[in-house]
Amino acid sequence: MKPEFMRLRRAFALALATLLAAAGLAVLSPAGAALAHHNTVRVSAACIDYTWTITWTITNSEQYKSETIIESNQDIVPVGTKIGAGETLTVTETVDRPIGKTLTVVGHWAKGNVTDRPRSAYISPYDFKGDCERPAPQPPVTPEINLVAAACEYADSSTTDMTATVTGLPNGAAYTIRLFSGSTVVATAQGTAPSGSASAAFPDLAPGDYRAEVEATGSTTALSSTVTALDCAPAAPPVEPEPPVEPEEPLPPVSTPRLVITPVDCSSDVSTPTVSVSVSGLDAGEEYEVVLLDADGQPVATRSITGVTEDEVIFENLEAPASYAAVLRLEPGGSVEAETVDLADVVPCVAGGGVLPTLPLDDEETAPAQQLPTLPVTGPGELAALAAFAALLLASGGIVVTTRLRRRFAAES
Repeated sequence: MKPEFMRLRRAFALALATLLAAAGLAVLSPAGAALAHHNTVRVSAACIDYTWTITWTITNSEQYKSETIIESNQDIVPVGTKIGAGETLTVTETVDRPIGKTLTVVGHWAKGNVTDRPRSAYISPYDFKGDCERPAPQPPVTPEINLVAAACEYADSSTTDMTATVTGLPNGAAYTIRLFSGSTVVATAQGTAPSGSASAAFPDLAPGDYRAEVEATGSTTALSSTVTALDCAPAAPPVEPEPPVEPEEPLPPVSTPRLVITPVDCSSDVSTPTVSVSVSGLDAGEEYEVVLLDADGQPVATRSITGVTEDEVIFENLEAPASYAAVLRLEPGGSVEAETVDLADVVPCVAGGGVLPTLPLDDEETAPAQQLPTLPVTGPGELAALAAFAALLLASGGIVVTTRLRRRFAAES
């Protein structure tokens, strides 16, 4: 460093020292020493929950030394209170009105054995700003709720819709709307009413009576009047009368099948006991069965026929003498269509045919040929006639034989 500069610096320092001395100041004084270790005391007032609250703070100026309060004029900061290095002690108290009050404390730092001078803070009634009076209680808000059923405008449903509208709620209140059918809650809607009103829709309700209730924070409960939901099913279209029915022409009477069973007389064409069953009144195209029964009602033979107006069924080679009946049934084995006919009695036919042979006479004989008539066999009631006929046949044959023998004998002699 240059000598000229050093000389100038020394001259400036000497002038400054002279000026300070003239002003009566000292570089190291008790006040200057106190600035190194001190407390900062502050105070404020505020209305908290409608109560005046005073807040006191004491800040330790030393960042590396804790202190102890050795003097205090208020019990809220008792003597012996410790404040950590660089920390702030905060205490509060409540008062019922704005007042004037002072807190004075003295701090001591054991490290260095330094004691600060008294430090204070004062609050006056003018420092209590605003109004801290609790507002008068407001009467509860009474909401109103109205329930309206929609008009029936549906074409394919019996249900309807309802809307509940609520007014008079506290702004921003949370609400719950319940829909009742009788004493049963059938639907619920919840929300927040930012402007004091709300609404809720309840769709697809069955016909019946309903009422709505609203419950909200900060208000009383309200109940709507009872509203009836109608059946919205479409009305049935009017029934047009049917045109009068013209009477139909009466159908022809349905024929009833009938049976007739008769014995067939023995003849040159009928050589075994035979019966004929005549059938009438059949339906064309239907299949039938004619069943022949014995006297005990047991089936003997069956014939199938197709319905025509009339038909005839022949049963041959029957046992005789015997009695037979016939019934008509739908084919196969269906219900009886005609009642059992009366019994028909049959007798055996003469072997070789039902006609007796004619005995021939000589050519010169002019006696007429005798041919016996054919008698039909129709039942056991004619057995006596058959026996008489057989006796006559035997007598006639004996006469013819005797006459021929006499004529031969006369010619030979």
